[in-house]
Amino acid sequence: MKIVRIAALMVVLLLFVACDFQTTGKKSIDVDSIEKDDSDASVDDNTAHDDDSAEIDDTVIPSDKDSVEMPDDDTVVRHDEDYDEDEDATLPDEDTPLHTEEVAIATWNVYRFFDTVCDSGQCGSGDYEELPSDAEFNAQADDIANGIKKINADVILLEEVESERCMEALASRLGYSASQWIIVENRFRKGDVYTAIMTKGTIVAHKQYEKTDSGYFSRPLLQATIDYGSEFIVFVAHFKSQSNDNPELRLAEAEKTHDIVTAVAMDNQDTLVVMGGDLNDVPSSPPLDALLDAGDFLRVADELGHPGDATYWYKRAIAIDHILMSTRAGGTFLPGSGEIFKNGATQYSFQESDHAAVRAEFSF
Repeated sequence: MKIVRIAALMVVLLLFVACDFQTTGKKSIDVDSIEKDDSDASVDDNTAHDDDSAEIDDTVIPSDKDSVEMPDDDTVVRHDEDYDEDEDATLPDEDTPLHTEEVAIATWNVYRFFDTVCDSGQCGSGDYEELPSDAEFNAQADDIANGIKKINADVILLEEVESERCMEALASRLGYSASQWIIVENRFRKGDVYTAIMTKGTIVAHKQYEKTDSGYFSRPLLQATIDYGSEFIVFVAHFKSQSNDNPELRLAEAEKTHDIVTAVAMDNQDTLVVMGGDLNDVPSSPPLDALLDAGDFLRVADELGHPGDATYWYKRAIAIDHILMSTRAGGTFLPGSGEIFKNGATQYSFQESDHAAVRAEFSF
């Protein structure tokens, strides 16, 4: 009976060992190594146990909600399921301007704005130089100043102004200081009218060009650098009139103007460069082709079509006053901003002048 009990105990012991083997996955067990006192058991930290084969999540779960690290106020937390990391905002490129300016530029031939001094010595009836009375001079100055207010441009390029006295009369009516206007300085023909520039900004530099490649401009080409938050450059031109016509001179003026303005634009590619004035010829004429064919300029009134772009009447409505933006420099023409100022839908004149005015807006 004792032997049976021992045999039964051995069977139980073998069953226990077999179960332990299946549980631990050990291939062999040294029965003699089993210790009766668990307190003497040691654990090898490098021993892997299949019971603990699942990796332990060692994330510390805070017991206090105040200890949870929250995102900064400026951190954008995305909740949309379709989030694409490529949509993240990126820092601007180094060459990207931090801001842009907008400026309105206009050109207007004000029509023979003479002062009350006869410079040519020939101011009688039928002579080119007119000699207005003080009242007539003031009335014309008032009319031109009112026209400039209506146009409301930040820069206005003027044609057919005789002298500093004329410009001072306009500046006093408009509240402009001496640093906000300039007129051609070397007026080599006494008793003639020239180009000028007025601005709500500040003229910081100016220059004039008198020679073409084959002779002289009929009136010097005037350039000004204007500070209006940022600096930009404008030119004003008045090409040879078709009265007592000289088309070769007008073409030479256009060719030289193209070269001068384009050279300045190439040297100032980060700013706006605009040329405007009374060019005394129409689109597709040789002078306008000389300016536009190479793609170096954008004519802003193209968006108006014809006769929407017309600024003068001679047997028909024609466009002879133009604003051109250089495409070789910085700046952008704002589409839809091109505008003609005239006295009526079918009147191609503005105020008391025989020319309409052209206005456009740009960013730079």
